[in-house]
Amino acid sequence: MSYARSVGNSYSGFSIESFIVIAGRDRGVAFHLCRGVPVAQAVEITTSKVGVKIDKVFVAVDVGTALDPRNIEAQLQSENALAK
Repeated sequence: MSYARSVGNSYSGFSIESFIVIAGRDRGVAFHLCRGVPVAQAVEITTSKVGVKIDKVFVAVDVGTALDPRNIEAQLQSENALAK
């Protein structure tokens, strides 16, 4: 578990992760219960001799009624930008 994954909550959080490998293309799926809020993430990457390229990131979170949906979207986007 890395620090950037959920800004400190992953120290004591419970995560389930799995990976699917398809000849140079990889996919990873993770689930985390963050302070009672379910969060899921799927990542598609390409691996080569040069390194790893993140192709797509999908995030799903159930916060209930969002008072400011733009703020939630910004937090999820910035978390992924920091994790890269």
